[in-house]
Amino acid sequence: MFCNMGHKNFIQRRVEFVLPEHEEAFRVMEKAAMKAGGVLEPPRQSKKFRLMCVVFGWARAKRIKGLAWKLGLLVKRNVDRAFSGVIGPNRK
Repeated sequence: MFCNMGHKNFIQRRVEFVLPEHEEAFRVMEKAAMKAGGVLEPPRQSKKFRLMCVVFGWARAKRIKGLAWKLGLLVKRNVDRAFSGVIGPNRK
């Protein structure tokens, strides 16, 4: 039983990566979860993401979320690069 619920939980955590672009992959995941003894639930999202889904639709909101994450990483990396020369260990 625990093994099957582990499989279901593993599948559940990956649902948001395939929806809504890959409906056929979702159907396969849904069948596998049923075999494992569970039912897939809709992915839980933040209030901001749900608002973006209402305004832009699920696919565009998902794309915006990914782009915002990439932009955040880019900004952090560039700030680190900018200050590494100023506050770095080689400064005398």
